[in-house]
Amino acid sequence: MKLSLAKTFLILLVAGVFLLTLIAMDPLGLPEPLPTLRFVLGILFILLVPGFSLQAALFPRRADLDPLARVAFSIGLSIAVIPPIFLAINALGVGVQFLPVAAAIGSFVVLCAVVALVRRRRLPEDEKTGMTISLDVKGWWSSQDRISRWLYSILVVALCTAAISAILVSQERPDEHFTEFYILDTQGLSEDYPRETIAGASIDINFGITNREGEFSQYNIVAVRGEEQALANSGPISLADGETWQGKLTIVLAQPGDGQKVEFFLERIGSPWPYRTLRIWMNVDPAGGTTPTLKGTPGASL
Repeated sequence: MKLSLAKTFLILLVAGVFLLTLIAMDPLGLPEPLPTLRFVLGILFILLVPGFSLQAALFPRRADLDPLARVAFSIGLSIAVIPPIFLAINALGVGVQFLPVAAAIGSFVVLCAVVALVRRRRLPEDEKTGMTISLDVKGWWSSQDRISRWLYSILVVALCTAAISAILVSQERPDEHFTEFYILDTQGLSEDYPRETIAGASIDINFGITNREGEFSQYNIVAVRGEEQALANSGPISLADGETWQGKLTIVLAQPGDGQKVEFFLERIGSPWPYRTLRIWMNVDPAGGTTPTLKGTPGASL
């Protein structure tokens, strides 16, 4: 069975409308395998259709390219024309969104299809391009030379790999679970951390914790100077999923000296200790000196 170029573009039009319908629908509400089908069709459309329409307009004669070359040109030209389309949309200021992208790519395909059909109409019937669908796969395969067989085999493997990869990527994956643990300054910002204090003076360190574990969690905060000396602890802090806690921990550094490392361990009950770690380096002046400021350059690390 032979498909004319006009029938081929009609099939692509129907498939494109079906794809747009799937894209316009909420993927969470689609039953399987429609979300996977939407993803696979979208990839195939982007990789084949723009380039196919362009090569059909550029090479309307059957003798211009063999079928394998037309497939290769379709993929290569699609990869070449999609980025300029995105850049043009972005330059117009409308934003790279679903409707502008769909309209731009659709307009490009329609324009190329019209040019291809007009050029094809002017050709003799035996020179016009078309798609021949034959069920005699064995006879077709035996008629190919060795190089063509290798090329077709590589193409099939590449398409199968792309399809399998698309299916795996489109499968729903579990959300990432984590806990945010951070130090705040006196203004509630993650910028100017305390860097200086006086030996024996109390200093408040402000913390923030956000639970994104997907479940209720309890935490403890432990402050340690150097490798062993425990300074203070706070907890347990109970947080529901998505809940944020902000509070302070008061520490006292008794020994003067610059560059003293203070570590803050966040323990999550049921998880290995420490679950999160923050560090700051403090300059401690001897008692009786000028009271230093508690703000300085950022000095916390995770």
